[in-house]
Amino acid sequence: MFSRNELYEKILTRVRKPSQYIDREFNSIHKDPAQCKVKIALVFPDLYEIGMCNLGIQILYHIVNDMPQAVAERVFAPWVDMEEEMRHHHISLLSLESRTPVREFDIVGFSIQHELCFTTVLNLIDLAGLAVRASHRSEADPLVIAGGPATFNPEPLAPFMDAFAIGDGEELIQEIVQVVEKSKEENWSRGKILENLAHLEGIYIPSDFEVTYREEGTIASIKPLSSRKMVHKRLLKDLNVFPSPGSPIVPHTEVIHDRCNIEIMRGCTHGCRFCQAGIIYRPVRERSAQKLIHLSRETLQSTGYDELSLASLSTSDYSSIHEVLRQILRDHETPTLSVSLPSLRTDSFSVYLAEKVQEGGRSGLTFAPEAGTQRLRNIINKNISQEDIEKCMEVAFRQGWRKIKLYFMVGLPYETHEDVEGIVDLVKKIETLAREVLPPSEARKIQLTVNISPLCTKSHTPFQWTAQNSLEEIRNKQRFLREKLKSRRVKLKWHNPEASLVEGVLARGDRRVAEAVEAAWQKGCRFDGWSEQFSLAPWLEAFAEKGIDPEFYVTRERAEEETLPWDHLDCGVSRSFLLEEYHKAKEGEKTLDCRWHGCYDCGLCGDFGCANILDRLCEGKEPQRQGKEPPSPAEPLRSRIRDRDKFKVRIRFTKRDEARFLSQLDMVRLFSRVVRRAALPILYSQGFNPRPQISFGPPPPVGVESEGEYADLMLARPISPRELVARLNQNLIAGVQVLQAQIIDPKARSLMSRIEVADYTIEVRLDGASSGMATKDGPQKEKLEKFVTSLTKLSDKVIAARLQSLSGSTALLRILGRAGSQGSFKPFELPDLWKEKFTEEGLVLEKVKRVGLYYYRGGELKDLFEI
Repeated sequence: MFSRNELYEKILTRVRKPSQYIDREFNSIHKDPAQCKVKIALVFPDLYEIGMCNLGIQILYHIVNDMPQAVAERVFAPWVDMEEEMRHHHISLLSLESRTPVREFDIVGFSIQHELCFTTVLNLIDLAGLAVRASHRSEADPLVIAGGPATFNPEPLAPFMDAFAIGDGEELIQEIVQVVEKSKEENWSRGKILENLAHLEGIYIPSDFEVTYREEGTIASIKPLSSRKMVHKRLLKDLNVFPSPGSPIVPHTEVIHDRCNIEIMRGCTHGCRFCQAGIIYRPVRERSAQKLIHLSRETLQSTGYDELSLASLSTSDYSSIHEVLRQILRDHETPTLSVSLPSLRTDSFSVYLAEKVQEGGRSGLTFAPEAGTQRLRNIINKNISQEDIEKCMEVAFRQGWRKIKLYFMVGLPYETHEDVEGIVDLVKKIETLAREVLPPSEARKIQLTVNISPLCTKSHTPFQWTAQNSLEEIRNKQRFLREKLKSRRVKLKWHNPEASLVEGVLARGDRRVAEAVEAAWQKGCRFDGWSEQFSLAPWLEAFAEKGIDPEFYVTRERAEEETLPWDHLDCGVSRSFLLEEYHKAKEGEKTLDCRWHGCYDCGLCGDFGCANILDRLCEGKEPQRQGKEPPSPAEPLRSRIRDRDKFKVRIRFTKRDEARFLSQLDMVRLFSRVVRRAALPILYSQGFNPRPQISFGPPPPVGVESEGEYADLMLARPISPRELVARLNQNLIAGVQVLQAQIIDPKARSLMSRIEVADYTIEVRLDGASSGMATKDGPQKEKLEKFVTSLTKLSDKVIAARLQSLSGSTALLRILGRAGSQGSFKPFELPDLWKEKFTEEGLVLEKVKRVGLYYYRGGELKDLFEI
């Protein structure tokens, strides 16, 4: 009988990217759950590679773990292959750090970023062994709480959650921990815990409100069952109190945005009328420049990353962006550091910023005109002009940028066919502009990636009353654009319009939609945000079964006086302001940025004092408006290290325990970060994308432990082998340990060309005891030895094989296989090579270990340090 961990690790050899299910990453925190009064599972309802890019999870993780009485552990959604294995072997959802069953935590907290993960949320609750509906959970079950931007309309998830956390979570999560801690000390009932949580600003308890409906289907009332009539979002007034973590967790495997992320500001006041984030994250709050500079130093050192992202909804609006950029690039003058600035405006000022952080090369620029005509940009309040866009593109082309991404939406309110044609005209104008400002040889290199997304209208926006385009309307616009944008320099990409239909129902749905969400999950829906997993058919079946008409929620325009499903939740921006913006949209009237053009009384200023804060931020500074380019700094921002004398160091290292599930690419990333964390004088390759000069030998198969892996490091100056081993081991993860280091000839042959032999030990279980094979002596042992030696005839990649030992029902084989550039023996192919005998005799491959790598000299095997 296997333990849970042993069984779990056996499963990992059979699933995609097993490294996403293992722990002990850089900067992960391990506390004994038994010693903590409050245990929180932070659940991200998507894959590890998505969830580990979420800054909110990292912030909450460190805040909770800084509390002595609490522990937070991470949980991510297993991919479909892993879920199948877990359900087959009756393994419930486990936390990453300690592999504790999620149902044993006190709080299960979901971070929900978009509506298309709703079915995945239900699937994870079920996989954890909990009742999907909150009303069916027992007193012993953990509280299930959800937060994140998609919970600003929580109603389609209301029956499944005990509570929602609306707004900023930094202070709120600490208060939740304190309430739960007190409940355990005083043995409160589940109802009393929720009653006390309801007193916290930002907490919404669905069971505290009763929703009634009119005969035609609209909401008649949302009646509070307690004294609390409105739930106000939680607002963190000072971001400097809770900075981004200085030691964020570094994933083992590649993730979507594999870099340091530092939030420089929160909120946006551009006022795009389709943008929910621009409303719910108001007001604008900036982190101080000095804190950001300090954080950049700390995070780059603690992670070993070579890319830093200064994240916000509109990075170029940060009031001290030049000061911060200049200091960061001065502090880290390396050939590899790159700074990314997401969410740049479509103006030449943004091109200037991008130029300063990518002086080593021009990868690509991303801009979002959103609409093809000025009329429609005015309607959606996208305050850029055709002149701004053309000037921006011209500056980008002249300064060396050849790859441009453009984001547009279709299905915007009051959109006409001429507006869709405007997208075609604008893209063609940009193509023409490239030919006008560039020589023919350069103009041919231009690549325009045009991303088209159907508008999905969201709650708490001026467009929450408008109708969304039908599926057929979106498909017609899609066909038109595909027909008109056929240039070889234009690549057209589409967001799935069918998924947008479902997203629209969930984004503006009421509690009745929850029935369809549950039915869709029961029909197998999960990972609906992934194109290969999404299917419209089960959703349509679920809608039909539960009496949900998608058109009622998607293509119907709401009356201004209608009660909306989220009207009892206050996002801080008043309904009257949203209505005013809705009316302005109908008239094509713009609203300018209130940071620079005065207050429009959105509802936040009185409570928060926005104007005063903005005065302080901007004191002594001139607003950085479109087209204003500050002078270039006097000194260069970056310099390239030059290769001088080269010193090659060969290391031998282990790959044990869970580290055996890291792929070769994972190991390359790991050592690239480790040499930076250890401050080794590593040399870098030349060219556009310099990388540390580290080369490896042939990797073992994923899931195989190894006692003798090799890598060569090229250094700019010598370092003693003992010191190098110590510095590497101080920064490596559990399971990877450097055993030996030696300076070798820089011109020595590469490991891949030198290594010829891999030495494996393979443990085989003999289940065929009835045939008499499980015996140490006699003809049975001879029979097994014959089987083993026959491997050299079955595969030209097996050099030699022998039976090393036989103990009870376990045999240990020793196999020398070919390795290196000419092809390698793969031990997991052994059952295939020996298929008939494995089947007849009941042999089971149990454990594989690589114990060494060698090369031949004079007919003898030589160690890689004997050169």
